[in-house]
Amino acid sequence: MDAIAYIMLVVFLLAGLSFALSLAARLSSLTGGKPHTAYWATIFGGAGFLFLSGAGFLSLRYLEASQRGFLPVIAAMFLLTGALLIRSGLRSRRAATK
Repeated sequence: MDAIAYIMLVVFLLAGLSFALSLAARLSSLTGGKPHTAYWATIFGGAGFLFLSGAGFLSLRYLEASQRGFLPVIAAMFLLTGALLIRSGLRSRRAATK
């Protein structure tokens, strides 16, 4: 396998781990956990979207022209969604510490 395949496997693993942590933090905050887990869920969810957008941009090089289509647009939307979630989580964190 190419080195890029191993890199993409690691990126997908990190995305899955981020989404799993986000889900665990969200469930913890819904079932009476500590209040600060709510912003950690948002931050981890945003990181998962950033990892998925990175995997999308990495895969562009290996797709044929007819297969690319809207992949750059979708990857950019995932990037913006991740950045928005992380920004929202950090704002919530800052507001909670005041």
